[in-house]
Amino acid sequence: MDKAILLKSVLWDYNISAIEIEQLINGQVEQVHHYNFESFMHKMVQNLPWYTIINIVPMYRIKQVLTQKFVDTIRQPSLRNNYNYVRNKLQSTIFPTS
Repeated sequence: MDKAILLKSVLWDYNISAIEIEQLINGQVEQVHHYNFESFMHKMVQNLPWYTIINIVPMYRIKQVLTQKFVDTIRQPSLRNNYNYVRNKLQSTIFPTS
């Protein structure tokens, strides 16, 4: 599926362009409307499969946001468990910082 369509599908309820979302993902802007990167990642985690997310978001950005605090605030227990596992694996793996 087209990346722009996927991004828009996550924020379907807001009129935010794919370019603005891309800028948020890449850290070029701190906020788009009321979303910061962390709140946008929460939406992605709740609405997209893991393998789709890693095709959209650079791994270093995922690693930045996947803190224990972030994982603890995921609503669904099964997703919380899955992302806790992912967080632990990412902490033991070295990725480039950009």
